[in-house]
Amino acid sequence: MLQDESLRGPKPSDTRGWLSVLGRRCLHPWAAVCRYRSRLKGKPYVIWLVSSKPRGSGCIFTELWINNSSVKFHAQTTRPDGKIDAIWVLEQDPLSSERIEALKRTIDDETDCLVINAPENYNFYHSKGSFEALQKAGIVVAQELKEEDSYSGLAVYKKAGEQNSKKFLANYTGPKLGYRAFQFIDTRWRDGYYRRFRLFYLCGWVRSSKVFLSKDWNVCVRTTEHLYYGFEVTDKMVALAKAIHQISKIDYFALDLLVREADGEVFCVDINVFPRVWSLDSTNRAAKRFLPMHTFAARQALGMEEPDGIPAGAAFDRALLACLQGH
Repeated sequence: MLQDESLRGPKPSDTRGWLSVLGRRCLHPWAAVCRYRSRLKGKPYVIWLVSSKPRGSGCIFTELWINNSSVKFHAQTTRPDGKIDAIWVLEQDPLSSERIEALKRTIDDETDCLVINAPENYNFYHSKGSFEALQKAGIVVAQELKEEDSYSGLAVYKKAGEQNSKKFLANYTGPKLGYRAFQFIDTRWRDGYYRRFRLFYLCGWVRSSKVFLSKDWNVCVRTTEHLYYGFEVTDKMVALAKAIHQISKIDYFALDLLVREADGEVFCVDINVFPRVWSLDSTNRAAKRFLPMHTFAARQALGMEEPDGIPAGAAFDRALLACLQGH
């Protein structure tokens, strides 16, 4: 599954160093230049990235990558003049009911327009019954524990209603106020590392991103010791991502998976409609880059081939064109 063992490197660092801070201050002027160049190319389709924080990192990095990598699509974080072919909602979840209604009114102003991540579907992962719906579809998720459950093993307690929420591991002793409890799944491999596989789903396109390795059960950037960019998604992973889309009606999300080494079982542990998409300091240094980059650009910057052999920009164009034709 991992394509290049030589990519194992030092512990990744977050984008908080002075070089990254300076680089990100140059981001908006550079985005404006790329936006202008993209418009001059006369690309046939226009995407409006809709957000309450259009100058935030998630929007700007996405706009930059589309305008630099796509042949067919021009992207803007401000409302474009003229015809809009697609509206892509990019907001931190969960959305308030007021924000959902405001987004619906914005979208209703545009007719015959493809909507990526419609506001009425945006909070799926936070909604009551979402885990049950995934389980009924055969997707293996961590079992959410209820007060009446007789379970007595380890449980992960996760702060309710928050993104990047606080979590801790403890013996299950029943519900705790403000937390949701899930049965702990031990997926440590024989080498002593836990692995979290991250992939992206966008309008039918399933793309591998990276694998985080940690000796800590809670695999995240903070605890990661090694990072791989070279892994190939399996048929099981592709089917799982597409099934989540069918159930949730979400068109774009990052999907975090755990894989049990003994039997290859795949567990879904996170669905994120507003994932971090900019690169870590360690990745920037390895690519000899001053500016951070979108995660879809990382493999090319590191001199790596895409696992499926198709450049990310071409795969993006193919996926969105198919959606526009089927809209």
